[in-house]
Amino acid sequence: MLALQCLMESDFTNVAERVARYQNQVGSRSNSSELHGLLTGWLCAGSEWSEPDQSGLLDDWFDDDSPDSDLVQVVNDLASWTLDSLKDMEFGFRLMLPDDDDDISWRQHCVSMWCTSFLAGFGATGRFQDADLSEEVTEVLDDLARIAALDDQEIPDDEGNEADLMEIAEYVRISVVLVYTECTTGEIH
Repeated sequence: MLALQCLMESDFTNVAERVARYQNQVGSRSNSSELHGLLTGWLCAGSEWSEPDQSGLLDDWFDDDSPDSDLVQVVNDLASWTLDSLKDMEFGFRLMLPDDDDDISWRQHCVSMWCTSFLAGFGATGRFQDADLSEEVTEVLDDLARIAALDDQEIPDDEGNEADLMEIAEYVRISVVLVYTECTTGEIH
């Protein structure tokens, strides 16, 4: 299991670096947290990341008329890593967020944007109505909406705020695995 965890960690770092490099190259207004949230929401709703989905969704997400092959490959790799990590029984799933040494206000903003994008990706599939979801999944989606609505005010960089942000990010991470498990193993998908 340790070897798998190290491989997944290495894959995560590799994919995260490639996403950031591509976004810098093309001057994308979205960030890797947003892209990861969108893909994760899409996958948690039980949708496949397949050829027909790619072009329309990438056009919408990147405000681009025709995504190039580099972008498609980067996103395919990110989708593959995300799906594998969601299926990992050791809870290897991670949120693609800025490093801990980045400004706390920026990291909080990225957690909020990750949640906003997750909800957009989940909803874009059109696979579920509110009545189709369990009480637990509905509660998680409501919580993610509240986290997405956190203001972008300056947050003092202190230990208490660091601990709070880490706790929120961990709650999001575990909750997303719950949504994936419930929505991909239920009768509706």
